[in-house]
Amino acid sequence: MKTGFGYVIGRRHAAEPDPELQICQDLAETYTDEEVSIIAVADGKAGKNSPEAAVAAARINVDTIIAFFRDPATWRIAEKNDFKRTALQMLDSSIETVAGGGEFRYEELRATVSAVAVRANGEFLAISIGDGTVVAYDHNLKPSVLIAPYRDSSRKRTVYTNDPDGADAHMSAWGGTLTQSDFLAFAVFTDGADYLTRRDTDGLNILRTAAACTLFGSGDEYIKEAISEISAEHTRDDVSLAVLTEENEQAFAAAKAVLLEAKAAKEAANAAAEAQEILADSTENDDTAEETAPVAEAEQPAEESHEIPQEAGEEAEELPNPPMPAQPPVSADPTPAELVVLRAVYAKPMTAAELVAEGHVRYGRILESTLPLIRAGKIRYENGKFAANE
Repeated sequence: MKTGFGYVIGRRHAAEPDPELQICQDLAETYTDEEVSIIAVADGKAGKNSPEAAVAAARINVDTIIAFFRDPATWRIAEKNDFKRTALQMLDSSIETVAGGGEFRYEELRATVSAVAVRANGEFLAISIGDGTVVAYDHNLKPSVLIAPYRDSSRKRTVYTNDPDGADAHMSAWGGTLTQSDFLAFAVFTDGADYLTRRDTDGLNILRTAAACTLFGSGDEYIKEAISEISAEHTRDDVSLAVLTEENEQAFAAAKAVLLEAKAAKEAANAAAEAQEILADSTENDDTAEETAPVAEAEQPAEESHEIPQEAGEEAEELPNPPMPAQPPVSADPTPAELVVLRAVYAKPMTAAELVAEGHVRYGRILESTLPLIRAGKIRYENGKFAANE
């Protein structure tokens, strides 16, 4: 098994005026030996001026749940209710021990916890208390939610492990084997990373790439980069994410395909952006650009009704609650507008400005007309020109 993890401070805590309050209250950790591999995340909940208590609570929960899954006796528990009860008793005992030290009160040590453990024989167990999320990946490394976050009807409150009754009522657990479940990997993350399960292609791609990078040994680096971006752009909360992947031939093949897709998408986006920039520069320096655009429309009026749909408008595939985003469509069968571009660049490599000037692409439509073809591998962009792939 391979594991990767990361956690970063959110903008809300980073903006605290008192430097002592600028503390990340999320935690992620992994553990691996010959018998079991474990990933865990926790989200500490601080009082107004006690972030240290939240940090301590997160550490207690992560350390305790890892110890729980490392214990061979855990894997011999047959009844789900006994499994939950044993986990809660162990967590409660750990919290009471720390509270007994006098530094923090029991009531201050609030945190959520989510974790997955996989044994060498393929058995797995998953647990979540609070508003964390557990994700499972299929044989193509496509993720879906295994355990959804718990929030009450107001969506402003959850449950913490120092609330034994609430935790018992709302704790979720799942178990099985990799073979019977057809899973290759798992991920756990705190509510600061909820962006990953919204109806957005980026979330799906981040989870898939995180699993692929983890398998190939660069998971920590990629996860830290990805959650830092989420923290900077999509939430004010702390963010933590941990991933665990199986190591077998099928997993490596799926991971390789994911990384190739990610590379192709990045190259396509860069090429299209570069082409748009070149087109903008060329039209600024070419007084005839405004005159050629109407000619382009006149030469191919039939193409005006075949605009390529924007990806943001695509309907997402429905997956287990909460839904995961679907993969963006790739142009397998070119539209009439795309065929015009294909014929042009198959005749000779052309710049963006040439495609517009010769009437092959409408002015302002270079991205919509070329990006699907680049993603589908039908054309490429190099040396400032679009060219056909053999």
